[in-house]
Amino acid sequence: MFIHEVDIKEFRGIRKCKKPLRLSKFNVLIGRNNSGKSTILGALSLLPSPLLGGPFGSNRLPFLSDLLGGRSSLIYGYSGETKLNFKINESLWEISINDKGDVKFSIDNEELIPSSTSIASKLNLKEIQRLRQLVFFIPNSTEFIKMLVENLKTEVNWNFVMKEGAHFRVADEISKTVDDKYTEILISRGNLCARKEFPKRGPFYIKLEDLGDGIEKAIAVMLFVEAFKPDVILWDDFEAAAHPTLIRMLLSWLNERKWQVVLSTHSIDVLDRLLEVKPKDAQIIQLKKTADDILLHEKLSLEELESIMESNQDPRLLVDALRL
Repeated sequence: MFIHEVDIKEFRGIRKCKKPLRLSKFNVLIGRNNSGKSTILGALSLLPSPLLGGPFGSNRLPFLSDLLGGRSSLIYGYSGETKLNFKINESLWEISINDKGDVKFSIDNEELIPSSTSIASKLNLKEIQRLRQLVFFIPNSTEFIKMLVENLKTEVNWNFVMKEGAHFRVADEISKTVDDKYTEILISRGNLCARKEFPKRGPFYIKLEDLGDGIEKAIAVMLFVEAFKPDVILWDDFEAAAHPTLIRMLLSWLNERKWQVVLSTHSIDVLDRLLEVKPKDAQIIQLKKTADDILLHEKLSLEELESIMESNQDPRLLVDALRL
């Protein structure tokens, strides 16, 4: 699954897009507060189907509604109909949601969910699970990370994490960003813990929540992604609670895999580290909304970003210079 294009009408704070956003493999959304970054990620998070369960069972549309304050909060002006159009691979996908609670989902004009009946009913269990894992959305929410940790600890999920070797790989990556040496993530006394190695005595098992918000979030997300391998990763406020060293490691880690990435940031540290990592097929998408809530955007290549940074300008403040 590869999302080539997204067009938004009447969703959240966006009335419409002046032109559709074309996505590459690695996308970084920047812009002022309320410029549409989280709205774009929210729209993408409804894929591959708004009424299909997410990675751990909760349907995508109710999950997003609860996260954002209710179903009406998804619709521009709290009234009317949202329309989201996507170009995915070679097909055109459309999701519509109205203020009465009706949801429609179609691919190439063929409606797949005429009511609340999920397309999952037509698939076997393995196919359903794979569909749920195609798109992984990481909101800036402490509650979400706690839920993610709890779900990873279940016997079925944790057995799969271990089978895929994610518990070793993630510990090795995290060790690159801290002064301690971690060799494994494991469950100890009912808690998800990191095994810390000491040079002259045995290991110590530290609960993830005691490692700090940034490390806990990184470990939980990396465990899931390393094990379940989604096609698309959506990460809102990517830099939240992360030191520049952790930011660089996460960007490098994201770049080394095949998945498509769309992340949002307010941080100059992310842009600095982006130029160090130089992800393949990367672009920065700068966003701005007009007074009547039309979304405008301009793309920057890494070369253009580097030129701006070298001239001691802040790319986050170049809305006017880019003629948005």
